[in-house]
Amino acid sequence: MKIGLYFGTFDPIHLGHATIASQVYNTQEVDEVWFVITPCSPEKQNSFITSKQDRLNMARLAVSRLEGTFKVTDVEYHLPPPQYTAVTLEYLINKHQGYSFSLIMGADNYLKLHTWHKSHFIIQNFTKYVYSRRGNSIKEIHPDTILLPGSTIDISSTIIRTGLLECKQYLDENVLKYISLKQLYNS
Repeated sequence: MKIGLYFGTFDPIHLGHATIASQVYNTQEVDEVWFVITPCSPEKQNSFITSKQDRLNMARLAVSRLEGTFKVTDVEYHLPPPQYTAVTLEYLINKHQGYSFSLIMGADNYLKLHTWHKSHFIIQNFTKYVYSRRGNSIKEIHPDTILLPGSTIDISSTIIRTGLLECKQYLDENVLKYISLKQLYNS
C-alpha cells in the first residue's frame, strides 16, 4: 500500500489543503492520502493553536467530503513531544510494514527540509510531493521530488484565522459550521 502523508496543524483545514491532497491522490501514485494532524509543530512551539480535538474534528469533516481514499490520523497525538516528522515516519514504518510512505508539503517547508530533525533520512528515503507557495522559489530539487503543477496556493490557515469573515469561501461548509458552533477564531 502506498500512502501519501500530509502533515500539518491544519488550524483550520481549508480547501487549499483538500485540493492539494486530491491532486496527489489523482496522480495515481498513492493508494491513500492520510492527513497527519500535528499536536504542535516544533516550529510553532510558542504559538496559540486551536485544541487538538477541534482540529481533528474539522479535518474529519473536510476529508469526509473528498472523493477518493483519504483518512485523518492522530498518530502524533500518541507520540512523545516534540513531534518530528522523521520520528513519526519511523513509527509508521514499524507499525505498517509493507507500506510505502511519501510526503506532501509546501515549497516553504521543502526549502527548510535540510534543517529538520533527521533531514537526511527524510530526503534519502521518501518521495516528496511539493506544491508552490507564494514567495518560495525552488532552485535545487532533491531526489524523489515531484513538483505538483498548478497555481500557487495563496491561502493559508493563518490568513483564515485572522480574517475569517473575508475567507469563508476557502472553507468546507461543514468546517465553517463547526467553527461557528464552537466559536473558534472569533467567528
